[in-house]
Amino acid sequence: MDTRGSRPAFFDNANHDIMMTALLEVMAQLWATRDYAAALEKLLVDKGVLSPGDVEALEWDTEELAANERRRDQFLKDAFRALNSEFMTVDKRNQQIDSFNEGDL
Repeated sequence: MDTRGSRPAFFDNANHDIMMTALLEVMAQLWATRDYAAALEKLLVDKGVLSPGDVEALEWDTEELAANERRRDQFLKDAFRALNSEFMTVDKRNQQIDSFNEGDL
């Protein structure tokens, strides 16, 4: 698999493109999560496991809040990984791709 190619270009400024890529990644992840959560809630309400409004009324304890914060931090790190790609040379990125394709990673 050859993954080399040009990065999507939305603007004349490469930094703006990096931000757009990050924004689109966040939007895609957010939509997928919302869609999944809505489907789960509907199934649980339809099966009588939850009543309408139970999810909104949920109160998290301190340990659960801390776990959610750790997951949020990882989510943000993943969503904004494109910001770090600017600091990698093309040659270094190509080496990483070649290593991945050869199964070295």
